[in-house]
Amino acid sequence: MEVKGVGYNLYSLTEEKLEQLCVEKLFDRLRETHKELYEDTMYKFEEIAYEITQDKAEEIVANMKPYGEKWGYETIKEFLKTKGITENCIEYFMVINMAKNDYHDLAKSVGKEEDPEFYFTLAKNFIYDEDAKPFKVAKYFL
Repeated sequence: MEVKGVGYNLYSLTEEKLEQLCVEKLFDRLRETHKELYEDTMYKFEEIAYEITQDKAEEIVANMKPYGEKWGYETIKEFLKTKGITENCIEYFMVINMAKNDYHDLAKSVGKEEDPEFYFTLAKNFIYDEDAKPFKVAKYFL
């Protein structure tokens, strides 16, 4: 069965492909007719898609090169509490350890090789980058 203007035979589509096509058309229509609702819905989908659990974060950090995990999740969480920070602990955990792995030579060159404050500052700047897109940290690690 050819549908005018579609350019393919509906009977040749798998059930999965047909479902995907229907969802795409639904979201196209939603974007065209209710832009704000579409954007809110897509944001909620992204929240689900880019959620990183503590277990996943620990796996990500354990596989970082060249040093892996320098500071554990609970250590980072306690460190953040001293700064009055109780949110985004998983992001901080990943990014502080990423900074240790990726910027160790820089830290060493300025005498901050083992200074958690140095890595915290790098992480804070990375997480709260003003011109970053939503879910920057999760997109970086996933």
